[in-house]
Amino acid sequence: MTDQSPVPAQDRRWPIWPLGITIFLILFVLSLVGFWIYASRQDVQLVTKNYYEKELKYQEQIDREHRANVLVEPVKMTYSATNRQYAIQFPDVFPAAAVGGELVFYRPSDARADSHHKIQLDENRQQSFTTATMARGLWRVNLKWQVAGIEYFNKHAFIIE
Repeated sequence: MTDQSPVPAQDRRWPIWPLGITIFLILFVLSLVGFWIYASRQDVQLVTKNYYEKELKYQEQIDREHRANVLVEPVKMTYSATNRQYAIQFPDVFPAAAVGGELVFYRPSDARADSHHKIQLDENRQQSFTTATMARGLWRVNLKWQVAGIEYFNKHAFIIE
C-alpha cells in the first residue's frame, strides 16, 4: 500500500513588512513637503527694513545713548496701566521749544503695529500718548531726540496687560 498523504498547500500570503515600509516612506515624504509649504508661507520680519545700513551707523547710536545716560537729570519715561497712558517728561534744563525728535512704539512680535510720533512738548516739558488702542503684550519705546543739534537716545520697555 502506498501511503499517499495529502501535501499541505503552501501558505501563499504576501509578507506585510514591504507595505509598512512603503507607507512609512510615503508619509515621511508628505510630512516633509507639508512642512516645507508651511515654512515658506511664514512671514519673516527683520527688526528694520534697512537693517544692514543701520548696523554700519551703530557707533552713532551708541554715542546718542551715552549722552542721554550721562545727563544729570534724565528723561523720565513712564507707563500708567490704570490710565492707559504713556508719558515722557524732559528735564528742566531743556526748554520745551528747543526739544525735537521722534518717539517710536515698537512691537517686537509685529512690525505692522509700530507707531511713530513727533515730540511736541507742552509748557511743562512733557507729552502723553494713549495706549488704549494698542495690543496687549510687550512694547518697546525708542525716543530719539535732539537739542541744539546734539542728538540723544532713550529706550524703555513696558507690558500692556
